[in-house]
Amino acid sequence: MKTNATINKVNYSLSKIILIAFFLLNVTISFAQSNSKAVIKVENDRVNRSVPLTGTYYKMEIINSGQSDTFDLSSININERSTNPDGSDVKDNVSLKVVFMNKDLKTITNIRANAGETVKFFAYIEVPKGTITDRWSTNQVIASSQSKSNYKVDTVLHTVVINSNDN
Repeated sequence: MKTNATINKVNYSLSKIILIAFFLLNVTISFAQSNSKAVIKVENDRVNRSVPLTGTYYKMEIINSGQSDTFDLSSININERSTNPDGSDVKDNVSLKVVFMNKDLKTITNIRANAGETVKFFAYIEVPKGTITDRWSTNQVIASSQSKSNYKVDTVLHTVVINSNDN
């Protein structure tokens, strides 16, 4: 028959094992959550392009070497914080609209990338009617993690508006 002292030793040992297991699980979860490693980029690094008045597509990709995640896609115009590739003055830059699309050209606002996966999509550059040609626009494309707050990756697109009707 077991004594109270033996039962207490078993309970104490069991408590230590549970505490250690909880600690290791917590460290593993924290490490996994901090293991967000992704890159967003333009395919073939073609970040400088011309766009006719009808618009153009940048082929984009998210390369996810971290945990599986869904990324919210957004874009902001950063004309005032950038420089133009040709050295022209940014005060003459124009604002262009960026619309994200999947490989089937359906509009998207987020994209899922599993661990170790590269996911391709498009950033469609839309030129508003009346936009002056021979002007640059600089847009920052951002992919924000849904699972890890404050984790985001970005790239910058430099687009010059051309008049494709000029001969």
